[in-house]
This record gives sequence, structure tokens and C-alpha cells, in this order.
Amino acid sequence: MIKKIGNDLYKSTLIRSNDIEIRASQGRGYGVFAINKIPKDTIIEECVVAEDRLPHTNHALIHYKFFGQWINKTDWDEVMPLGIACVLNNDENPNCIIEQDTNYERIVRIKTIKQVLPNDELTHKY
Repeated sequence: MIKKIGNDLYKSTLIRSNDIEIRASQGRGYGVFAINKIPKDTIIEECVVAEDRLPHTNHALIHYKFFGQWINKTDWDEVMPLGIACVLNNDENPNCIIEQDTNYERIVRIKTIKQVLPNDELTHKY
């Protein structure tokens, strides 16, 4: 269901999996880990994006912001998602992607791109 508040559209409820937990990740600070087996193509979380969008040339918070939307053919902005996206670690062989929800400007989704087993760390490629 969609709610209109002012000129903005909001989903009534965002997805957040009960199959994950945040815990210490060896040599990486905190990380997100599977509690149960998670199938491929599962949305783990829909994360709210901070309202301010940053130009990709701005290096503030460089380790916490993600690709946002294309502004034109050569320029894009970056966003800072909240929720578990802030502690999802990098991996060259990730098991998740973070993608913009094209229907809601302030939501990005974390989705598995392969099956994740219990105690596996969920990762994406920065």
C-alpha cells in the first residue's frame, strides 16, 4: 500500500528479514550474518535513504554512501542508506546487491544474488 504525505509517496511497510543478525566480523568491524538459509533473490531489507543526495564528486562519508540515480549521461548522485546497509561489508564475490527502488526515491533494497547459508556473512561489492 502507498501513502501520500504532502507531495511524497511512502510505502506503508518496509521489508526487513528475520533471518539475519548483526555481529562482529573478523577483521572488519561489524557485519550482517544469516541466521537461517536464505534463498537467492530474497529481499533482505528495504532501507530508507537519508533525504540529502550527494554528488558523486563529494567524498564525505565515502565508505557509507552508495550509487543513487543517474542525473544525466555522465553524472550521478550518491545516497546514504540507513538500516543494515551501513554495516554490509565489501567482498569481491558478494552474495547481495544494493539497488535503488525505482518506485520510491528514498528506498534501496538489499537482495541476495545467491543462496546464503546459516552463519555466512552477507556482503556486496562496493
